[in-house]
Amino acid sequence: MPQNLTIQAVSTDGGRQINQFVVGINENIVTGTKIGKLVGIDFPATNFNIVAENDYGGRFGIIKEGTEYFLIALSGGSTNFDFEDPTYEGYFDQITFKMYNGTTLAHQVVVDVELNDIAVEGPVNTPPDIVVTGNGTTTATDTGAAVTPFLNKLAITDAQAADMLTVTVSFNNADGVLGGTAVQGVVNGSTITYTFSGTTAQIKAILDGLTFNPTDRAVAGNPITTVFTVTAKDATHTEVSNTEIEVVTTVVGTNTAPNITGVTPGTQNVEDTGSLQPFSTITISDSGDLTVVIEMSSAAHGAFENLSGGIYNPQAGTFTVTGNANHVTNVLRALQFNPADRPNDATGAGQQTTFTIKVRDTGGLETTNSSTTVNATAANRAPTDVSISSASVRENLIVGSDVGTLSASDTNANEVFNYELVDNAGGRFTLSKANGVTKIVTALSLDYESNDLLLKTDASGRYYEVKVQVTDGRGAPMPQPKTIKIYITNDTSDDGGMPAPPSIEGFSGTTTVFDNALATPFSNVSITDSGQLTAKIHLDTPSKGVFENLGIGGYNPETGVYTVVGTAAEITAAIKALRYNPRNRDTDAVNTEETTNFTITVTDSGGLTAGGGMNVFVVSQAANRAPTDVSIAGNSVRENLIAGTEVGTLNASDTNAGESFTYELTNNAGGRFTLSKEDGITKIVTTRALDYDTEPALSDEFGKYFEVRVQVTDRHGGTMPQAKTIKIYVTNDTSDDGDNVPPDTLTFANGETEASINENVAGATFGVLLGHDNNPLDSLTYMISPNGDPSGKFEVVSTTNGWVLKLKENQSLDYENSGPGHTHTVKVRVLDGKGGFLDQDFTIVVNDVAENVPNRIPSVPTLSNATIQELALNNTPVGTLSAVDPDGNALTYKIVSASGALVDNDGRFKIVNNQLMVENGVLLDYEQATQHAVTIEVSDGSGGAARQTFGINVGDLGPELMAPASASPLNDVIKGSKTGNFKDVFYGGAGDDKLWGGYGNDTLWGGVGKDVFVFDGRLGTSSSDRRVNFDTIKDYSVKDDSIWLENTLFKSNKTLYNSIKKGTEIKAVKLASKFFTVGSKAKDKDDYFVYDDKKRVLSYDSDGSGSKAAIELATFTKNSALKNFKFGELLFI
Repeated sequence: MPQNLTIQAVSTDGGRQINQFVVGINENIVTGTKIGKLVGIDFPATNFNIVAENDYGGRFGIIKEGTEYFLIALSGGSTNFDFEDPTYEGYFDQITFKMYNGTTLAHQVVVDVELNDIAVEGPVNTPPDIVVTGNGTTTATDTGAAVTPFLNKLAITDAQAADMLTVTVSFNNADGVLGGTAVQGVVNGSTITYTFSGTTAQIKAILDGLTFNPTDRAVAGNPITTVFTVTAKDATHTEVSNTEIEVVTTVVGTNTAPNITGVTPGTQNVEDTGSLQPFSTITISDSGDLTVVIEMSSAAHGAFENLSGGIYNPQAGTFTVTGNANHVTNVLRALQFNPADRPNDATGAGQQTTFTIKVRDTGGLETTNSSTTVNATAANRAPTDVSISSASVRENLIVGSDVGTLSASDTNANEVFNYELVDNAGGRFTLSKANGVTKIVTALSLDYESNDLLLKTDASGRYYEVKVQVTDGRGAPMPQPKTIKIYITNDTSDDGGMPAPPSIEGFSGTTTVFDNALATPFSNVSITDSGQLTAKIHLDTPSKGVFENLGIGGYNPETGVYTVVGTAAEITAAIKALRYNPRNRDTDAVNTEETTNFTITVTDSGGLTAGGGMNVFVVSQAANRAPTDVSIAGNSVRENLIAGTEVGTLNASDTNAGESFTYELTNNAGGRFTLSKEDGITKIVTTRALDYDTEPALSDEFGKYFEVRVQVTDRHGGTMPQAKTIKIYVTNDTSDDGDNVPPDTLTFANGETEASINENVAGATFGVLLGHDNNPLDSLTYMISPNGDPSGKFEVVSTTNGWVLKLKENQSLDYENSGPGHTHTVKVRVLDGKGGFLDQDFTIVVNDVAENVPNRIPSVPTLSNATIQELALNNTPVGTLSAVDPDGNALTYKIVSASGALVDNDGRFKIVNNQLMVENGVLLDYEQATQHAVTIEVSDGSGGAARQTFGINVGDLGPELMAPASASPLNDVIKGSKTGNFKDVFYGGAGDDKLWGGYGNDTLWGGVGKDVFVFDGRLGTSSSDRRVNFDTIKDYSVKDDSIWLENTLFKSNKTLYNSIKKGTEIKAVKLASKFFTVGSKAKDKDDYFVYDDKKRVLSYDSDGSGSKAAIELATFTKNSALKNFKFGELLFI
């Protein structure tokens, strides 16, 4: 429901606090005077649409300053605010405004203003004057800084300092620009005029802050004098004018941008192994200091060297140098560019880098040149190795028999090679070249049994040595020729049956796999021989991987040797099935390679061995691994900052080296955050300003936060298995909510710090204490200040009515023995619970009482106001109780209950000191009772008492908007209008409640208990139902709650009406099951009530499954307690 705002008096113009809804102010206040601050605005405050319902002919208005709202004199002066005016007699009551948030009534303002009578009302209002002090001329330069022509030179004076003035400043628009103000100038011909409003003090602050920036001229010339015409006017007098303020501008001509010449045209070429000076002929010319920034088109293309005092940022690829034109020119000419080394690119492959040169002078002018380009070509690298596919040949073969195919290694891509036998084993071997393939072939028929001195023997057999040199296609040779062993295998057919060693075929080739996969490199191997054999396969480095699927063989990981014993068929099968598992290289860069070389020896039972010179290669490529985690560097942001404010930089974890990442927000906290990507860095930034006080719904021990979910993908497409939830904490901006500000005022509830009491009254209460703190959430407590009560008679206690200052039990004050002026002073402290406090002196005046004089009864009590809005908030004041005691005794007020007992609280109203207040606003319902009688008794504490009965009128609201905190714990009945098409909101709270929404689209919360939702407003039609009478029930429980429908609404349906017409509120009649169905529509002619359990909508269909469309009555919010909604939920009254 709308919040009824209270008002807090201002500290100027005689402002005084009378009670929460009444303030005082001096008569004759001028237009714009603040009368009081409105208290209780819901934050964050929006720009409310404020509608005046009673503003006394435009006398009053409401303004907003920052987040605060003030009641002001919208049309002031001695005519509208005259204490002696017999029409109002110095009192404006029931000043009424309504504050709408869109179309929703958010707040109501109903306050009174009492004028203070000023005995001597002062002189007649006089007009303002414009005073110029000293020389009104200011000098300036057209290209120089702005000047302050009015500072301490011109002032507006007015005998009535509080008068609101209108001041204008005019000058030739072409002469320059007025700064230091948010006011927009109005151009009329060649003149521009700025208009300001305020008191003399406010106008002085505005004028002192104004700056004038003369227009820059293209060429030097004669001085230009700018004359400022200043006018001032109050609300009642003719304006005054002054032209003594002027600015004389010396015209020196505008600044020119720096000049860049001598840039080498076209493209400069360099190999990637070299460097060059791309700016060796450049010349920068300008006067004054310069800042030069050179930007590479890609920071990865190379680096700047020979910096000469400049600053190089390798991440951004920028070089910066400052100084005069001569200095920056020399630095740029000496600057070297070293292209990035690209050994793996094809020789001659180019990579172009464009350099953008930006030169900025101190005046902010900048010249840019992007015509310098360097093309870095990949230099040729010499071959690094040579190998042969097979290095064995059988004896006795014809000349030209193949030994093996040569291949070379070179870092440059796409190379071709030329081979040379620099040692051909005495002419026994030569090279064969065909179709781009070079092989070593025999030049003689070889003899295994020969005593040739060049034929050598080792553990693998008999061999010759040859030396091979390789040169790439650009003539670069390998640094040293490589020696290769060529093994000669025995042909036993030529040596009289001498046993031959085993034969090995297919042990060659290269297999490429990822490091997380298995290789089968020996699937083509075939071994032949008779008898028992022993085969061994060697890894060149055991740490590179392991053998798996060993079969009948065994593996020694220390030596990297696999051994298998058996027949030729058995060891062939075992070796074919053997798997090689490369070592895990998850931390290496993706696709980087590691090659493992395998050799084989097969030995028969006679000791003959084969396999020398045979090689198998497995190339392991590092496989891509998905990112494993994402984190943020910095995870908090302060409230109220602009959109785009940085929260933190995202970083990802990935075992692969050299990865780059792409990030995505899969949950952006309802659009509050987004990603910002720049220079390879991704940050989470805000999309709008955040509010610490209202937005974050989540909190932990570290504060309030939002949750976002971040997914990360690496550059090879690997995605983290699950998006990660990240907390973003919102920190409080104390400047917008007054955090840690101590209380600023402390008074009694009536705004005073003085109270009086008759002598000899023990335990008397002086008043409820009322402190004020700018932090609305602070909980204030009160105490006697240290050493604040020298008498020891006073105490501060917490009561149901609030904290009160009182005398201790059995303590009283004596008129004759009181201090100066028959008073006592006691100091009270208010604390905010956060270390802030305020001490305030209270003065207690002791009245003299004539002892043994017969007591006289007080007068009949009166009540200052007898009207209260329905559903008013608990603790809302109704009016002030007053009575007069002839003996001057302190008076107390009580409510006379229905049983005749004297109580402070009758359930609907309560008394706090002399204030009649609302105890339970839910019991104030215009639709049930427009007035309530309450009897008040006033007593003087000495046996005297008087009573008066008041009729408290209840005001009607439309719509009626309750807040959850307004819900009552009783068994309430709350009714809305049966005629107005309002959107009421009712909360039942605890207890068994009956909520009558009436006509209109209402929202109903039953709360805890057995609640009834009553439909008694006229029905809409099938086309208008959702616009005129369609309620939303938020928390319906099938177990506990019921739906009541007024039976006369269905009188036209005779079949239905005859079965429900006897229903009353005393005894409601249940709906027969035949008149109810569950589904999207009626299924037969008697299905008058349809509950759509998918959409959770209850409808009335007057002809069941006939042609007429159903009328929708209500919708239900989804909850588990709604399950099994059936005909028994509907009853008729």
